[in-house]
This record gives sequence, structure tokens and C-alpha cells, in this order.
Amino acid sequence: MAEEHKHRADKKGNVAVKFIVRLARFLAFQYLFQKRNLRYIATLKGKNAIEKRIQGSKICLDLRDEGISKDLALDGIREPVSTNFIKKEIKKGDTVIDIGANIGYYALLESRLAGNDGKIYAIEPILENVNALKRNIRLNNYSNIEVFQMAIGEKSKIEKMHITSYSNWHSFVNHGQKIIGSRDIKIS
Repeated sequence: MAEEHKHRADKKGNVAVKFIVRLARFLAFQYLFQKRNLRYIATLKGKNAIEKRIQGSKICLDLRDEGISKDLALDGIREPVSTNFIKKEIKKGDTVIDIGANIGYYALLESRLAGNDGKIYAIEPILENVNALKRNIRLNNYSNIEVFQMAIGEKSKIEKMHITSYSNWHSFVNHGQKIIGSRDIKIS
């Protein structure tokens, strides 16, 4: 009986230890997240945009954008696994179609990797993103990127695109982000 009581006490102790470890991890994450946000706020200091060198190219980041611009302003990289994959796969002279080019994070990287003999076709339906993409291309004097303001799909039709405060989360599918509007987009 005493052995069973001791086993139960050990089990309760393990549960308490696991809880404390999880709580400590959660608090550490919260601390790092808050510290990251404070760094971002310090970057703003009355500016709407900053220019930053990212993955070898200059990018103008809209600091009002809560999505990719915020991530790049803070971390200097987006989706590290995909970024590293692209760095390994794209070679001088390659042709790339970048569907959903957004502000140009990948298109600029692809352009630099493919070089002057390569060609990048950047597809982006949202005008504000297209304008930012074109500004970033000019900022780097890249001549091998051709921008198309359009959406590509299986059938030609007009579809509502959900607009969010995250420039890289505009989508035909509601991903649960706070939607601030919608636009009719022609799909070709």
C-alpha cells in the first residue's frame, strides 16, 4: 500500500514538473516575442518605410505592413527552409515563374541568382504589392524581372480576394487572418 502511495506521489510530481517546464517555455517564448515587437517599434520611430539589404538585395519595407515587411525588418529572412532551397536550386541563366510575388522577396533573390542571362516572371494581382515590387526592382537596377499584375488559375473568372493587414496574406481563401476588405480579381 505504501509503495502504491509513493508511486502516485511520484506520478503527481512528474505532472507538476512537466507543467513547470511547459510554463517556463511559454514564458520564455512570450518574453522573446515581446522583445521582438519592441525592436520593431524602435525601428519605426516616425517612419513609414525603411530600406534594408536582405539576401543580397535592397528592399524597401512598408513598416505599416504587419506581415512580410515586419518579419524582414526584424529578422532579415522569410521562410528560411524555402529561401535555402531556392538558393541551392536556382542557377545562372534559369527562368523562374514567381506566382504571388508580393513585394519581391523571392523575385529579387531569384533575379540575383539567375543573373543577367536568367529571366524572372513575377505574377502579383494586388496593385499595392505590384508597386512595391516594381520599386524594389528599380532600387536594385535589376533588368531580368518582368512583372505582371494578374492572378493565374485553372479557369478564367473573377473571384473575390480577401485583403488583410498582412500584405503577404491576401488570398482567395480565408486563412483566419483579420480581413479588412475584399477586391474582385480577374483570374487568367
